[in-house]
Amino acid sequence: MSQREAEAKIIRLQDYQPPAFLIDQTRLRIELGDAETLVHAELSLRRNPAVTGAGPLELHGEGLDLRALAVDGRALAAREYRYADGLLQIPGAAGAL
Repeated sequence: MSQREAEAKIIRLQDYQPPAFLIDQTRLRIELGDAETLVHAELSLRRNPAVTGAGPLELHGEGLDLRALAVDGRALAAREYRYADGLLQIPGAAGAL
């Protein structure tokens, strides 16, 4: 890890913001294979009532090969989300939850 990467990961208490979404339940199904491991995750989310504004849903995850993504059972097209630098952003999820 470079010095710049280490500095970018520092989170100071005065910079803390409460999460816009709360996770009520997480369901994981893990398929272990010889060549790859698949992880299917289903999250039950809701807006945090202590946070105002309708920002995008943001989830952190490093080194993911995102194969499919759905909100309320509807598959999302690639234009409906963004995954870069370990951050998944789903702007349309703000209105769905």
